[in-house]
Amino acid sequence: MPRLLTTVTLSIVLPLLTLLGAQARPCIVTDAEWNLLAFGFDGKDYNAGSQDTWASDATPTEITADSRPPFNSPVTTCYLSEFANSIYVLNGDSSSPSTVHIYNVPSKAWTSHPVALGDYQASSPNTAVILDRDTDVFYSLSAGQMYAVNMTAVTEAPNGEPSPGEDKEWKLVGQSPFEGYDRPTMALAQNHIHFIGVPGLQDGDADVFVIHFSYFQPETQKYGDFPSTHGQTASMFLATGPVQEEFAFIPDDGSNTYIINVVSNTTQTIPGPSTKDANATYFGLPTALIQLASDGAVSFLAYNGEDASKNAAASWEGVKVLPAVEDVVNGGSSSGNGDGNGNPGNTGNGNGNGGGDSNAQGGGEEGSALSLSARVGMVVGVLGLVVGLVGV
Repeated sequence: MPRLLTTVTLSIVLPLLTLLGAQARPCIVTDAEWNLLAFGFDGKDYNAGSQDTWASDATPTEITADSRPPFNSPVTTCYLSEFANSIYVLNGDSSSPSTVHIYNVPSKAWTSHPVALGDYQASSPNTAVILDRDTDVFYSLSAGQMYAVNMTAVTEAPNGEPSPGEDKEWKLVGQSPFEGYDRPTMALAQNHIHFIGVPGLQDGDADVFVIHFSYFQPETQKYGDFPSTHGQTASMFLATGPVQEEFAFIPDDGSNTYIINVVSNTTQTIPGPSTKDANATYFGLPTALIQLASDGAVSFLAYNGEDASKNAAASWEGVKVLPAVEDVVNGGSSSGNGDGNGNPGNTGNGNGNGGGDSNAQGGGEEGSALSLSARVGMVVGVLGLVVGLVGV
């Protein structure tokens, strides 16, 4: 009898465990015309339009298309390939971490491209990645090694086959010179990768990898005044076409947002997002910095590349045009007064980073998808029932 009861009960538990895991990690990015794109919002994708509509009650355009990835990994990330006007998605499918999914903005179509991993730890939460604007090459620091993959070889491969003489694979570039740098914070500007929080660095300093010469610069670069600590970054695209000259750095402690200019070697200190979230992700465009909090809420800060005084006085606004997200991958946490519609409340200055998993905290209407806490409660309750029945 106990065995029969256990079998019956497990037939209930297993679907609930599947339900618990059927969540998504959304991501935000813009296209080459700076329209906000949101992917993995409860199984749907949206074009939220230009910046002047983000805080309005306008209706976004749904762009959900066939062959899209499920956005079900806790480390899903999206990148704008400006020249191709395409969105590259890494870890969009937890069952296939070696696949790069590409959304072509003009055609509104998805393609999938397998890329050999080798020793590269694609799905590690401690792996940091940037996409170089000019070369269309991904660079990643993972487990103390620098890796790279040329997306031109991936996107131009006919019928899924590699281009002549070039493999579609993450290639080892070299050993990192940084000791004990287990959770890297990487930023892109001027075709250089900047490393913040490297052990031994002083506040305002960064170590540098020179992309076009493929080497780690031996000298530390001084950029002004920001804490040498772990955080999240966003490269600030420019509207006029040249390579990015600035990047945003948001430390884990939620103190401020720092805009670092690698040409003038200076740093602006501007307000952090209203939602202090050590697991948020960010995207920078010429006129705004966008935050995707770990509960799925999206907000933005208007940015003026010509007037630092306006940036210091700016305030974050919720992106109301996007729907609230019910299902996000569990992991991190955030703080802030939400309005129940996925928009952060005003809790003062704060900031965070996207260096971890996210936590389901978004509000929603009655009858919507089950929240993470509800799912956990269901599974725990049934598991308790199993234990009780087995002991009968």
